[in-house]
Amino acid sequence: MSLRDQLLATGIANKKNTRRVAAQERKERTRRKGTEKKRGEVEREARVAAEQAERDRALAVREQAAKTRVALQALEVQHELHMLVETHRVGRRGRVPFHHKALDGVHLRKIWIDEATARRLRGGQLAIGGYLRRDGTARYAIITANAASALTERRPQMVVFWDRTELDATDPSLAAGTVVGEPSLRPHRMS
Repeated sequence: MSLRDQLLATGIANKKNTRRVAAQERKERTRRKGTEKKRGEVEREARVAAEQAERDRALAVREQAAKTRVALQALEVQHELHMLVETHRVGRRGRVPFHHKALDGVHLRKIWIDEATARRLRGGQLAIGGYLRRDGTARYAIITANAASALTERRPQMVVFWDRTELDATDPSLAAGTVVGEPSLRPHRMS
């Protein structure tokens, strides 16, 4: 005989009280089972979240390393091109103004060079290359045609003036200030 039956037989408890106690015990058992399930689920979800966070961190580290590698490669290429411009710099300052496009492709810039350099620029033997410094200012240099060709292959926007038409640089009609034929709107090109 169960404890409940004994309490009913002695009259200490009635049926209503025993049913109420039994219902409370059932609720307590189901609540404990649910809590145990919830603990297991919570632990599993925490473990899954920790694994996901670790994967996300590893992915972020790989992405940052890739971005850094790409940025370093871009800086190396940019440095190589700047050195190409600086090592192939020619020409001297003079009293002849020479206009060329700026790096933005919209504005015109003026440099002062000697007549021989102006003649060689118009003849295509020299070109004007430019690049942006780290502080954002533009730097221009008169460079050889070979350097301009190498720049054009890698970054054509760095060559701001290069007349590739076949003209004789020793022709006296190409001297500074001399206009041959009809003047055109294109700077320093003879028609």
